Amino acid sequence: MDQSAGGAGGSPAGLTRHGPRSPRFRVRRTAAEHRTIGSCLRGNGLACRAMLSFAVSAMQKLHRVPRENLINLGLGLLVLVVVIVLVKVAARVNKFVLFAILFVLVLVVGFTWVYERNEPKFLKPFIDSIAPFFPQRPHY
Repeated sequence: MDQSAGGAGGSPAGLTRHGPRSPRFRVRRTAAEHRTIGSCLRGNGLACRAMLSFAVSAMQKLHRVPRENLINLGLGLLVLVVVIVLVKVAARVNKFVLFAILFVLVLVVGFTWVYERNEPKFLKPFIDSIAPFFPQRPHY
């Protein structure tokens, strides 16, 4: 297939094929209209090369991020990996053992909430109803 502009059986005048398998067409542009970073790296124009010196690399942007945010991000990723590993291990464990571990975990967290009274707000009505039956932290 002839891809030249305006040829018999080819593309309409001023248009080129987007790719060898693509039926879409795009408008031809001059070199001055194609000022992208890729064209600057290939050496098209002195002005583009000067502008590349002002470009900020990803590492330079990363150095501006506060250290606390990076530590939180790293800890979040670590927790995600640990949760995924634990879920995969739990899938292979006997279901009765898994139920027993989860039951003990829920009891410990629940009793801590009742004793310390630091439950989430949406559970406050439920904890208020069962709190009188369990010991509470003394108030000094």
